[in-house]
Amino acid sequence: MQIVDGAGLPGFHTSVWHRIGVIVAAGSLMMAGNVAGQPQPDMKGTPLLEPATLSIQLDVPATPSADTIRIGFYNIEMFTDGIKDGKTRNETTARNQAKGAAAIVDELAADILVISEVENERALGWLNDGLASPYPYGYTVEFGTQSGRAEKMNIALLSRVKAESVHEIDFGPMTGPHRPTRGLVRAIIPLDDQGHCLLLYGAHLKANWGDRDRNYAQRVNALKFLMEDVEMVLAAHPDRNWEVVVVGDFNTDPLLKQFGDDPTLKVLEDFVDLFSVHHDVSDLFTVPTRRGDPMREFPPALFDRVLVRPEVRATPWQASLPGVIMKGTETADVTVLPGEGSHVSDHYPIYVDLIR
Repeated sequence: MQIVDGAGLPGFHTSVWHRIGVIVAAGSLMMAGNVAGQPQPDMKGTPLLEPATLSIQLDVPATPSADTIRIGFYNIEMFTDGIKDGKTRNETTARNQAKGAAAIVDELAADILVISEVENERALGWLNDGLASPYPYGYTVEFGTQSGRAEKMNIALLSRVKAESVHEIDFGPMTGPHRPTRGLVRAIIPLDDQGHCLLLYGAHLKANWGDRDRNYAQRVNALKFLMEDVEMVLAAHPDRNWEVVVVGDFNTDPLLKQFGDDPTLKVLEDFVDLFSVHHDVSDLFTVPTRRGDPMREFPPALFDRVLVRPEVRATPWQASLPGVIMKGTETADVTVLPGEGSHVSDHYPIYVDLIR
């Protein structure tokens, strides 16, 4: 099995990824929970790890170490640049979407923002330029696909805090029906001068269209790779104190009956799902119901989530309960596309504060 490693991460060991690759190729990596009819994953290959591209670097001061750092996540629906995006999408609609998203991101006020479904640095640049206070650092990735076509639903990171490193974990080189979609983004960001570092992951897991068992398998496999990566990073730097945070669109909500058998979040059973311990989520959701087509009307859901290792709930850095900015979605008419009118996305952004 060839090991594909473009990361260049100090202390990075390919042996764990090699082990994953061999196990996956043999088809014997057991899933968390019972995925009906699919006890073994059907996929081959290994993920590609390589540095993200520093697409934005402004000559403005970065935010110094503070006692509160806000981490945000925003799935901006099909946030492409309008080039070769079909008859309903052009640069005008893309720029209008960026303008609407910028107003919401201003309100979100995150120090570190993970964005999913963003195509490239062009779209990210429009968003950043529209902010009242642009981020000094912006990172983009380009995930691979099984078909070889360019992936438009990538993940980006904007930050007011200088990162030590930002990498992508790209599932593009892998094959098979249980190969996870897209990939992950990992950032290492120093929090203070006491050796505390943030290990942040951004995820956008497989949606619920199509075969349910396949969707479950792809989501579970993505988080299996994430867990392996966490352990690798922590083992490579035993002298550091890590605060591990995972944000993303998990495309599952354990409070909804239809996901009662979904094993996705069981993979992260050692993490704390902050929305699950929220004192009241009855009025909180990140995917609102959009009306106008009964075939496309779904109950509101908390697909976008924040999970932390238990250490992040202890001193000196503690995680707040997460919040949602419930703006930016045209709920009355599901046929309205991103960038049309005031519709920015079918998701609301979320945030969590790390407090010292």
